[in-house]
Amino acid sequence: SAFFSHKVGLGLKYSPLFGITQMKIGNSKKVLNLKSFNLRYANYQRQDGLRTFLISTDFSFTIF
Repeated sequence: SAFFSHKVGLGLKYSPLFGITQMKIGNSKKVLNLKSFNLRYANYQRQDGLRTFLISTDFSFTIF
């Protein structure tokens, strides 16, 4: 059978050395650090007419 599909995408990541921002958690000494941010886009199409796109985000946190 002759079946084809194509998927094309692009991703961006922002991850500075010391993180993006820091926030103190309540009255404790703990700090929430936003380390990185990812944004991805993908476009998919198939021979049978299915076409779709996907947008996703990812946030990376640490607590110290």
